[in-house]
Amino acid sequence: MILLVLLYTLFLFLAAYFLNAYVRKYFIYIGVLFSGISILALFAWNTVTSVFINGELGLSFFLIVMYAGAFPRASKISRKLRSVRKEYSILGFVGLLPHFILYLQDFLLGYYDWEWFGLIAAIIMIPLFITSFSKIKKQMDIKQWFKLQKLSYIVYGLLFVHLMLTGSLEHQIAYLVVFSLYFSLKVYNYLLKNNRFFKRAAVLSVFLVSIFTFTYLICADSPESTDTDTQATADDSTTQTSSDDSSSISTTNSDGYVDGTYTGTGTGYHGMTTIVDVTIEDGVITDIEIISYGSTGSAHGMSFTSAADTLVGTVLKEQTTDVDTISGATFTSNGILEAIQDAIDQYYDS
Repeated sequence: MILLVLLYTLFLFLAAYFLNAYVRKYFIYIGVLFSGISILALFAWNTVTSVFINGELGLSFFLIVMYAGAFPRASKISRKLRSVRKEYSILGFVGLLPHFILYLQDFLLGYYDWEWFGLIAAIIMIPLFITSFSKIKKQMDIKQWFKLQKLSYIVYGLLFVHLMLTGSLEHQIAYLVVFSLYFSLKVYNYLLKNNRFFKRAAVLSVFLVSIFTFTYLICADSPESTDTDTQATADDSTTQTSSDDSSSISTTNSDGYVDGTYTGTGTGYHGMTTIVDVTIEDGVITDIEIISYGSTGSAHGMSFTSAADTLVGTVLKEQTTDVDTISGATFTSNGILEAIQDAIDQYYDS
């Protein structure tokens, strides 16, 4: 996800810098196209709509909007980015809307644990989105409008926390760099504007040292398994216990049982079928291969395949299906555990 966000951000930056006049001129057409895809994303998941569902494109727009205010106003890059700031703000909100709505829908259905920082950010975005339109802005007192726009800083902060809580270690470090650079630019410009040259280097040095220290602590405290998106979520969230009817796996060999690979099935996310191949030798599970994950694979930004791989590793280590599910992928986890237990039952019935 982070690579796509950075690529989209780079593309949007180049468009803002070199094609800003065309963005403003054809904004109505671009807005209608974006709105159409956004609505489509609420009903269909495919390659095009996935960037709206996962929130990657919307986030990229907001990163450009955020950085537009980070450079000195007199600089050329600031003028270029600010020239499409209104348009990018509107498109960013439209791009994130399916991500918010579909997550809210699945939360209400019980498929997800809600991440409240993202919810609060989305709510604050609504008045900012409405007042981004010129007709609405003209009806407001300009001072009140500017005060309202200050809420965008709260949104940036909430987005940062949201991304740090829901991302893998690699994502956390990447977003830490992106937001740290933004904050450093804001501090630098503030000091430059107030002519505090002597304090500038000291403040930025302390800030950067703090960032590197924080990054080091994340790396040091995170277990090796945090190389997946969902595992990072599982490490920071309260896990849920799988169903009580899951039974422990015997490690004692019984002559009446046949070693081999057994195929089990279970019910995963949104009723999808989970299929696994479980290899058992002398009563010990030696391998688990997931044939069907019982999920969409990466719906709403959640890497269900990563959650499944993490869960499989735990089952192999503990030699039991009585293990904790992965927070944020509970239904997928239960489907996999059910399928593994089904295969185990076949082994003991052989």
